[in-house]
Amino acid sequence: MMPLAHIFSETRLIAAAPVFAPLALAIAVGGLLTGMAPLAERAALLLLIFGVSAQAGRMEARGLAPLIVTAPAGRWARRIALVAASGALMAAVLAPAALAAADPARLIIGVALAAAMAVAATGMAMISRSAFAPRLILLIIWYGYASH
Repeated sequence: MMPLAHIFSETRLIAAAPVFAPLALAIAVGGLLTGMAPLAERAALLLLIFGVSAQAGRMEARGLAPLIVTAPAGRWARRIALVAASGALMAAVLAPAALAAADPARLIIGVALAAAMAVAATGMAMISRSAFAPRLILLIIWYGYASH
């Protein structure tokens, strides 16, 4: 079992941008007040695309590869922690909207989408060694998902 410290560490790194916490809070409060869980899910997923792709790009950067090998947690443990942290962040942001809408299935779908997005971002970052390509591709996919 993965130590919670790894997941908390990845959560902090995903949410490292100064605007992440205020935007996440705004999405959570907006979802709670309006009860529009599908809209909150799409907004939270968009926010996570930026945070997760940035962290995945940082983890896979060429210059940091030799340094990460020396860390106590291996590369795969960090990648798995990134997926778990993105699911946990989505659950935290989407839970108020799912409660207000009385739609627990939306919460499950949102967490699954966040985890799938983190897996995709990590895989693309492993190939490209940057955050730009995963972010661009995930934004295109998000646009297609959000417009249906």
